[in-house]
Amino acid sequence: MAYLQQFRTPLIGNIIIILIQVSLTVVALKTIQPVVPLLNNQQLANNTLLPKAWLTVIPTLSLFFSLCSLSLMVFCHSLNKTVLHLFAWTSTAFNGILLLALTRIIMLVR
Repeated sequence: MAYLQQFRTPLIGNIIIILIQVSLTVVALKTIQPVVPLLNNQQLANNTLLPKAWLTVIPTLSLFFSLCSLSLMVFCHSLNKTVLHLFAWTSTAFNGILLLALTRIIMLVR
């Protein structure tokens, strides 16, 4: 695990983002209406509302992507350090985008 010390900042960022996503989802599942516009698209106006349980897909996807990125960094430790930092920060950026999407969906239905 000493190998992962150099990736401490993006990993902590991923953990914080995932915890925020999970807490937002738990609160939203208790307070919002039964259907949410998870697939909000202007061209596909009908059939875009899904049950609110589908909000759990976003934190799950975020956790899955973070674990894949972490396992890739562990198993491919022979790669250049810059490439591994790119994997770490890309997963953090992806999780941040998913956090913004989750926040937008929750704000749309409130």
